[in-house]
Parts: sequence; C-alpha cells; structure tokens
Amino acid sequence: MLDDLANINIGPVKAFNIMRTMYGGFDKVGATKSDCKNYKRNINLFIRDYDAEMAVQRLMAKKDYCPNFSCDYFSSSDGALKGLFWADERAKMNFYDDLVFVPFTGIDNHNRNVTLGAALLGSETAESYI
Repeated sequence: MLDDLANINIGPVKAFNIMRTMYGGFDKVGATKSDCKNYKRNINLFIRDYDAEMAVQRLMAKKDYCPNFSCDYFSSSDGALKGLFWADERAKMNFYDDLVFVPFTGIDNHNRNVTLGAALLGSETAESYI
C-alpha cells in the first residue's frame, strides 16, 4: 500500500495516517511511522543507482504496447545516461502540424535551471509568446 500511495505522491507519514484510519487504529497497521519512513528511505537508496536504467527500461517496454511510440537513448562509455528521447503518437501529430515546443525556464535560488512551464505554438511570433 505504501508503494501505491507513493505513486500518487503521498509520503510515508501521510500514508501511515491513511492506513491507520482505514484499518481502524495504530495497532492494526502492522508498522509504525518510523517503519514507513525507513521503507521509503530504503526504496530510494536502492533506486538511486538504477533510476536512469529504470526510466530507459520503462520507455523501451512502452514501445511494445503503444503504437507509434518512439524512444531512443545514448550513454557514455562508462554507462551513464547522457540523453533520452521519447515521443508518443500525439507528440508526433503536433510535430506534423508544425507546432513548436517552447519551454519556459528560470533560475532558482541555487542557480539551477527550473522549468516554469511549456507551450506548443503554431508560430514563433512575439504575439504567440504573449
């Protein structure tokens, strides 16, 4: 259940509280808040070394069941992911309709790029951007 709740961005403490309410009390959950936090920590520690590989595998598998899905990637000589591209059928239709993808980025307090939003524009005129 912790995994299912994590998939919808519910953290371990909130997940514990949901389970406590669903099951009818602290003693019926079968774990403590600390157990839930430790479980999440252990999952994150495991994933840390395989996150890029997991993303690539998921996208490559999607090619098997989604028609017109494209995916490709490239990595460095030491196996580090250097680039990942994917496009589904809708993205390809947008490309054929000559829509331009425009990411809007800014810089956060740590001087890192942050995506603020994105748009698909029919033209690259000033009016389109406004």
